[in-house]
Amino acid sequence: MNVLLIPHPFRGEAAAFSARIAQVLEERGHTVCALPESLPALRQAGVSPLPFAGNANLAAVIGGDGTVLHSVRSLLAHDLPIWAVNYGHIGYLTDCEPENAFDALQNILAGNCQTETRILLEGEIEGPSGQNARFTALNEAVIHRSALSRALKLELSVNHSPLQTFSADGLIVATPTGSTAYNLSAGGPILMPGSENLVITPVCPYMLGGSSIVVSGNDTVGVRVSLPPPEEDGSDRLPMIVVDGCEKIALRGGEHITVRRSETVVRLVRTRQDSFYRTLQKKLAQNL
Repeated sequence: MNVLLIPHPFRGEAAAFSARIAQVLEERGHTVCALPESLPALRQAGVSPLPFAGNANLAAVIGGDGTVLHSVRSLLAHDLPIWAVNYGHIGYLTDCEPENAFDALQNILAGNCQTETRILLEGEIEGPSGQNARFTALNEAVIHRSALSRALKLELSVNHSPLQTFSADGLIVATPTGSTAYNLSAGGPILMPGSENLVITPVCPYMLGGSSIVVSGNDTVGVRVSLPPPEEDGSDRLPMIVVDGCEKIALRGGEHITVRRSETVVRLVRTRQDSFYRTLQKKLAQNL
């Protein structure tokens, strides 16, 4: 088996733990490789991985949810199952804590594991002059005003049919995976991770009954954003789209954003037996 090691980029303890994972793998005759950006930290920790050439069987992520989200973006073209050890805070996307990682790894090497399939979002931003930008998200795409601007006017449609127009600080379009992230903090519902629905949640809407809307995974969500008045306009006052907390795309006004389910999926390796509800209960209790 070829294993791609991806440690948290700024935590030395994650790289050191990755070195222990690499030692176990190599002692059992497996090959360890790494992305170019991970090579310096791993080599400093005493690991000499091969450069990743796209031929791995598993991606082992040593970090939190943010590291998993970054890794997904790097691995979209390779369809690798991802096993994650929690070296972060919440760890919804991870399989286990460091103290359980070597037992979990033993199960994976023995084939005693399962994979969960998670859907992705794909989006397109169409500018008024014809310029387009595209993005992919595992958690969510968030349209948000800047810190200094007024509320945004948002025109929401589903399957090209106008649904409602309202003012708000922003709007979240989330997958079931992302439903326990910013969507939950904004008062949105939790979706089962294996479902194929999308959830649309306004952020601080200026209207009564500004509830979330759950739509089918076959639906297309459209949003047009109107900027605040000209006196509010400035380089530090423009709204933006934030994708999985990793990518920021500034909006200049007049863009139309389209979001739908992607045909690409992510596979997360699971060795634990806890149900989603039990995992959710534990994670929420940790953050009270």
